[in-house]
Amino acid sequence: MKGISQAIVDELAAFLDHQSGHLRNVLECLDEFRKALIRRDLPVLQAMQTQLAGQADIRLQMDQTQRAIQQKLADVLSCREEEVCLSAVCRRLDRGQQEIIQTRRKGLADLVQRLRQQHLATELLLRECARMNRRLLETVTGTRAQGKTYDARGRSSWSLHPGLMSVKL
Repeated sequence: MKGISQAIVDELAAFLDHQSGHLRNVLECLDEFRKALIRRDLPVLQAMQTQLAGQADIRLQMDQTQRAIQQKLADVLSCREEEVCLSAVCRRLDRGQQEIIQTRRKGLADLVQRLRQQHLATELLLRECARMNRRLLETVTGTRAQGKTYDARGRSSWSLHPGLMSVKL
């Protein structure tokens, strides 16, 4: 049974570090996106849209690197590329190398969990913005008979059955 060379372990550790950095960037981007959306900062939102193309290129390069490392590890582990996972790799490493990979693995798992939470928070914010915009349009155009306005004390002051403006052309 062949062991995994230090060069492959170093390459894997560097890739996992790069992956962690990328996830941190995505987390910062999602946070900035939510802030810009709440502030209605259109220039920032447009700048973020142009950054997405660059992020796609980075993701493509990282996927290619991951496949190359997986292929090397599959050859060493005598298995298919799809079967390569960090658990299987760690079983073939000595104690010091295991700690290096497991530390990075735990860090990545934490970042992925934070990313899931941030993604959910961003999705909920966008859904709420869409719902509020839809309700506002329904109230202004009178397409729903349920549109109401409220005074400062929260009492329903009047119903907007005809709408505030005519949408007839």
